[in-house]
Amino acid sequence: MEIKKVKIISAAALAAILTVSSSAAVFAANDYETLTNGVVGTHAGTALNKKIQLEKELVVYNQDETTIAEPDITYTYTLTAGSAGKQVTDIDSVSVKTKAGVLPAVKTATVVYNNSDITAAPYGASNKKNFSFDFSDVNYTAAGVYRYVFTETTNTDKISAGITDGTISDVRYLDVYVRDENDGETGRQIYGYVLFSNDNDIDGRTSALENTVTNAVKTTGFVAATGPDGSSALTADQYYTYNVTVSKTLVNDSANNSHVFPFNVDFTNNDVTRNVLLKQTTNGTVTAAAPTAAAASSLDSIPSIANGGSVKYIGIPAGTKLDVYETNNVEGTTYKSEYSIDSAAKAGGKNITWTGDAAKSNTAELTTTADTKDTTAHTVAFTNTLELISPTGVVFRFAPFILLAGFGVFFLIFSRRNRNEKDKTDVI
Repeated sequence: MEIKKVKIISAAALAAILTVSSSAAVFAANDYETLTNGVVGTHAGTALNKKIQLEKELVVYNQDETTIAEPDITYTYTLTAGSAGKQVTDIDSVSVKTKAGVLPAVKTATVVYNNSDITAAPYGASNKKNFSFDFSDVNYTAAGVYRYVFTETTNTDKISAGITDGTISDVRYLDVYVRDENDGETGRQIYGYVLFSNDNDIDGRTSALENTVTNAVKTTGFVAATGPDGSSALTADQYYTYNVTVSKTLVNDSANNSHVFPFNVDFTNNDVTRNVLLKQTTNGTVTAAAPTAAAASSLDSIPSIANGGSVKYIGIPAGTKLDVYETNNVEGTTYKSEYSIDSAAKAGGKNITWTGDAAKSNTAELTTTADTKDTTAHTVAFTNTLELISPTGVVFRFAPFILLAGFGVFFLIFSRRNRNEKDKTDVI
């Protein structure tokens, strides 16, 4: 019986150890704290993990609710010591002055956008990426509230990536709340984090705008946030894009309905020098290699499109100019080439008569406004009409010469008549 009892106790102990081990593994797999409305921690002062996760937000605009390619930019976040002496007051009116943040060395983290897929929508789609900082190597020698500064920098200026900068500044402030360990040892525990956009005093009393930090604007990172008064105090970085469909119609030439005409589609935006990757869809009979990533000043595409076909370019940075023309590669034909552009875009000259193969159409030009929402479905539609030849084509070919001959005969008759009249006068 005793042996059986020992076995039962041992089994229970083993189960407990396994349960603890399993819990520890789960805890280790999630060893970061996530901010909720800019805050982690409660008034109870429960110990927190020493890694904190923040967010970077990019709001992406496009006429369609679709997926486009990200801009090409890397954000770097640097953590440094912040201000000492700021007043922090909690809900119970207990106040303390902040200490300058303690760090063994400058810490950094990165968020990378590199032409991968990203969600877009006509009135903006929020895309967030996480980055984290680890405070486990920080030696806090005293309890208190330690203030830190997060600074956002990029590997290029935002304009060169087609990005419109968000409001306020590229700086956020983090207060880390530290206390003595509960077991009485000399170590310290982190029991709270608060992130906000301004380097202000903090007032958490109910009288101070319902427990919000006065004028500081709590935030979960470099994201859009609402101020204490309900206003949109922070806007995230924005990426504005648009789409264009290039289409082809052939009239009076059913024999060439499946013939593909070569097009040149050139993009120009001298401000966007980072790589842009356009998505592309086709409809009908089209031969079109997908555009390769390149600076918006040197993007181009060379599709071939048949009657009823079209190519759609998706995710063009706003403010980019599009130039489109086609080439007649049907031998011995005369087409009238016309193009039309949606009324929201700029159009140049429209018509040209192709006199034979290798002739080029006029260039259609479309430009959208930079840094704005654009909900227009832009189109550049080319129509080629086969010119019909009259059965009495000789009249058209020789008409100018016949007219000249007629003028010559009339002139001779008129001159001879004048001379006869003059001779009669002289005789009298």
